[in-house]
Amino acid sequence: MTQLLEKAFEQANKLPETEQNALGRWLIEEIISEKKWQKSFAESESLLGQLADEALEEYDKGETTPLLLPKGKTAAIAKCKTLEMVKHISLPYYRLV
Repeated sequence: MTQLLEKAFEQANKLPETEQNALGRWLIEEIISEKKWQKSFAESESLLGQLADEALEEYDKGETTPLLLPKGKTAAIAKCKTLEMVKHISLPYYRLV
């Protein structure tokens, strides 16, 4: 156990029992949730990478549709089977559809 976590548990030990139980439940739920997210991302990483590559190919081929965003910014949208890639001027991001 790290020193920081040990200090946190020392502080938690000073809390009333009900608060300790609530903190314990929260911590366990967070650990379980984090493990689920890590597993989910690990299983989908190659598929998402493949879909992103496909979207970029469509963009490079000019097979995308320009989109006018608020404040006059533009983006390009490439649609793949399950992925919509929005390539913003300064920040690309992906959104599952």
